[in-house]
Amino acid sequence: MNQIGGLIFLIAVFLFSTFLNWYVFQSLKTLIGDLESIKIKNFSYTIYWVVFTGISFWVVFTFYRIFKAGEISNEHQQVLNVFLTLVVTQLVCVIFLFGEDVVRNFQAGLSYIFNGKEVTTFPARVKWLSIVALTVSLVPLTSFVYGITKGKYNFTVHKETLYFDDLPEAFDGFTITQISDIHAGSFKNYEAV
Repeated sequence: MNQIGGLIFLIAVFLFSTFLNWYVFQSLKTLIGDLESIKIKNFSYTIYWVVFTGISFWVVFTFYRIFKAGEISNEHQQVLNVFLTLVVTQLVCVIFLFGEDVVRNFQAGLSYIFNGKEVTTFPARVKWLSIVALTVSLVPLTSFVYGITKGKYNFTVHKETLYFDDLPEAFDGFTITQISDIHAGSFKNYEAV
C-alpha cells in the first residue's frame, strides 16, 4: 500500500473508531445523565474518552507498524483482536441506538409538521433502550474474549461412519480426515495445537 493510501486508511480507521465511540457514549450519557453528582458524571465521561481514544490511537499505531513491517506479528494480532472485539461490540450497541434515533427523528419531524417550529421538541433517549443495547452488546464481547483466550484451543473431533450399499470393497475401513477452521497464524500455545 502506498503512503497516501496508508494514511487515508489510518485516518478512516481512526474516524470510524471515534464515530463508534461517540455513538456508544450516547448510551452512557443516557444512563448516568440523571446523576446528581457532576464530579461522578465528569469522571465517568473522562475515563470513557481516555480509554477509548487511547485504544483508537493504539490501533491506528498498530496498523501503521503493520504497514511499515509488511507483516502481522503476534503483538499486532493481539491488538487487532482487541480492535475487532470492540468494533463488533460497539456495532451491536449502535444498531439499537440508531434504531432509536430513526424513531426519535420521525417523532420530531411529526412534531414539527403538526405543531410548528415554536413548539417542536426533540425526544430524549429512552433509558431502558440504552440498558438493553449495552446488555446485548455484552454477548459479542464475552464471546470474542472467550474465543480469543480459550475457544481457539477448544478443538473437537467428530467421527462419522458412513454406509453405502454400492461402496466398492476397496473402500471398506477407509478413513477420510477433514481439518477445518484452523487459524494457525494466531496460535501462541503450540502444545495446545
